[in-house]
Amino acid sequence: MAYGLPIIATSMTGAKEQVRFGFNALETADDPTELAAHITRLVRDSGLRKKLGKNSRIVYESLESHAKMVNRYEQLFEQSQR
Repeated sequence: MAYGLPIIATSMTGAKEQVRFGFNALETADDPTELAAHITRLVRDSGLRKKLGKNSRIVYESLESHAKMVNRYEQLFEQSQR
């Protein structure tokens, strides 16, 4: 996403928090045929490829940094111990 590229991902744990299916990513099941179809679609459709890529950068910039995420978890753990 940092490079402004379109994403193809499964909806596994973690991916849903990082990508926005339909906005910067195409969703695929654990199916090689479907994955190949998505790749082919992106190769053939430069408009879709550019739109998803541009949106990937937007999503990337909206995500908090690793350091901020760790800090938030630390605060949560500290609050739960009180």
